[in-house]
Amino acid sequence: MAWWSDAGVDASYRDAPLDWFSQGPEKKGTKAKRAKAKQAEQPAPPPPPQSLFSGGEKPETLEAFAKWWMEDPALDPVGVGGRIGAHGPKQAQLMVLVMDPEASDKERLLSGPQGALLSKILNASRISLDEVYFASALPRHTPMPDTAALAGRGLSEVLLHHITLAEPKRLCAFGKSILPLLGHGMAQKSETLQEINHSHRTTALFVADGLESMMGSPALKRRFWQRWMQWLDGTSL
Repeated sequence: MAWWSDAGVDASYRDAPLDWFSQGPEKKGTKAKRAKAKQAEQPAPPPPPQSLFSGGEKPETLEAFAKWWMEDPALDPVGVGGRIGAHGPKQAQLMVLVMDPEASDKERLLSGPQGALLSKILNASRISLDEVYFASALPRHTPMPDTAALAGRGLSEVLLHHITLAEPKRLCAFGKSILPLLGHGMAQKSETLQEINHSHRTTALFVADGLESMMGSPALKRRFWQRWMQWLDGTSL
């Protein structure tokens, strides 16, 4: 002991751990009570997504959906004023999807600078505008939308049903924040998403940076064009 004392060890140590917070032998049922209390502390699971379709009845045609989109007050809390609808043919060769209309859009979707950039992209890709269906996930211009919350409010169901009714051959979505509304998580890499499943159907999917972001970034434009050409070649648009 004198040797240990000279070494500075003046207390007894054990290899076995000691529970200093133990209150002695637990009474019968204490463990079960603690487990139940711990379970009660866990956050409640999120509520199931709401449905914005009245009574769960969805429009059965693209024309009926377009009317519902412009007139149903349940679609968004702002009301029906200022909404912008989709345009283009059903069963189009390509459906172009943006998060929301441009701030300058009044009567026609993508009638501003972003639409001008998109037209150049399609023309350079030799895709006729008459073969494209243009749509937005939200009915009006909405800066910095919380798409995860909107998906829980029922917008994901609306968007997927819209795509089902439009029946496009291919789908190009601009803006990676749109992923929750397409049934994908924000953590997923957009490059790995190659299709979207909806109503027992599968549609080829291409996810790109937002048009507004690309307008001010030559690097994003270059990256988009390289991926875009590879996608077009791979999907035989």
